[in-house]
Amino acid sequence: MYILILLLSFLLCSCDNAEPTQEYDFSFMGIPITDNVDEFTKGLSTIGFEKAKPIPGLEYTGSNPYYDGTFVGENVKTLLRYEKQTFVGIDVIFTPSLKLNLGSDIIDIGQMYLGLYDKLRTGLYDKYNNDKWIIETFNDIPIELTDRDVINKINEGEVFRCRIFPNIDQPHNIRPYIVLQINYNGVTIGYYNPVLLNKAFNNTIKDL
Repeated sequence: MYILILLLSFLLCSCDNAEPTQEYDFSFMGIPITDNVDEFTKGLSTIGFEKAKPIPGLEYTGSNPYYDGTFVGENVKTLLRYEKQTFVGIDVIFTPSLKLNLGSDIIDIGQMYLGLYDKLRTGLYDKYNNDKWIIETFNDIPIELTDRDVINKINEGEVFRCRIFPNIDQPHNIRPYIVLQINYNGVTIGYYNPVLLNKAFNNTIKDL
């Protein structure tokens, strides 16, 4: 649950209402992220995702369903993300296998997580490092840290992440399309529709 709360805080950290142009296709594995959640879940089924039980210790208290599937060659659980009853995207949760947990110390597991994080980050850089997107890295893992240093910081509660935004006139005022992060619960990557995130945020501030 902690890792999901952190994701929410990273998503809703900007406050203006800028929206990207129609040239952007916000999707997950080719499935458009729109306000039609039924179509989205049908799309998940067509690429082999199936409804699943929550991860022990990471149960979500609402009715949002989990799905099991394969992503970048890894077995993952995904969670449909709602904010203020608005469907905004999907969280992909990577967890170590039981084999890795048994008989492994924190450094072994941490290096497995770091390798996965680096693999995903490299893939994102290769795909999104162009004029259409902005890759935010100021909260990413500092290059001067050793793996052991990074793992120790994560074990102490540090969170590292990189985010990808559509490159519009005021990119700092738009919410992210992709959030990749690592903390002591593991690695997650979220795919969201920034327009829907803005809608959810606007619904939230009505309570103020």
